[in-house]
Amino acid sequence: MRHLICTALTLCSVQPALATERPAGMLTGGWSEQVNDRADARFESAAQVSEAVAFDAVPQLGARTQVYVRVNGGFVSAQHYGDFDPGTYPAVSVFNPPLGLLEPDFVQSDIGFVAGGAVGVRIPWHTGGPVGGATRIEAEYTFRTYTLDEVIYDEDFGVRPEADITGRVTSHAVMGNIIAEWQPSPYWRFGFGGGAGVLFSDLKANGESGDGSAFAAQALATAEFRLTEQLWLTFGARVLGAAEVDYNTDIEEASTFAGDLTVGIALEI
Repeated sequence: MRHLICTALTLCSVQPALATERPAGMLTGGWSEQVNDRADARFESAAQVSEAVAFDAVPQLGARTQVYVRVNGGFVSAQHYGDFDPGTYPAVSVFNPPLGLLEPDFVQSDIGFVAGGAVGVRIPWHTGGPVGGATRIEAEYTFRTYTLDEVIYDEDFGVRPEADITGRVTSHAVMGNIIAEWQPSPYWRFGFGGGAGVLFSDLKANGESGDGSAFAAQALATAEFRLTEQLWLTFGARVLGAAEVDYNTDIEEASTFAGDLTVGIALEI
C-alpha cells in the first residue's frame, strides 16, 4: 500500500511539468514537429541575415544615373599627312628624272605626352543579373604635345627615303563622346564608343610656326577597375583623326592622325 501511495504522488508532481512543456491535449509527436518548425524558422532568419551582410559587403551594379569627373595622362604618337614645301623638302629621284620622283608623304612624330579630363553622366540601361550596362555621355578636353621626328616619302621604286625635321606640335582637342559600357562584375567595366569635336593645333618646324583648327573625330576603348565605392582606376586607348589644318609653314596643309594610351582616375558623384 505504501508503494502505491508513493507512485501516485510522483505522477501528480510530474504532470504539471509536462503541461508546461506541451499544451494539454496535444500529442507528443505534434508538439515535436512544432518545436522543429520554430528551430527551422530561427535557422532561416539567421541565414537571411548572413546573406544580407555578405551582399552588402560586395559593391553592387550601379542602378542610378551618376555624374562623374575623369582625369588622365599618357603617351601619344602622331603622323601628319599633307602638302609640303618642295623648297624645304625637295623631291627625291631614285635614278634621276624623268624616271620618277618621290614626293614627301607624311611627317612622323616621336612619342609624346597627352593629358586631359572629362565631365559626363552615366545612364544605366540594364542592371539585372550578374551583368550590367550603361551609356556614358561626356564632354572631354585633351592636350597633346610631341616633337617631329622625320619626313617619310612615298614608297615608289621600292625604297623609302627619309629626311630630318626639327619641330614640335602642340594641340588642344575639345570633344563630345558617347560610350556604350558593359559591366560584367561589380569591379570591372569596359566601354567602346566615339566622339567628334574640334582640334586646335600649333606647329613649329624648321624655324617657322603656324596654327589652325579643324574638325576632328575619334574612336576609343576604355577599361575601369573599382578602387572604392565611387573611385575608379581608368585605362584608355584612342585613335583621333583631324581634317587638314592650314599652317602656312613649310608644311603648308596637313591632316592629323594620332593614337594614344592613357591611365587615370574617375570619381563618381
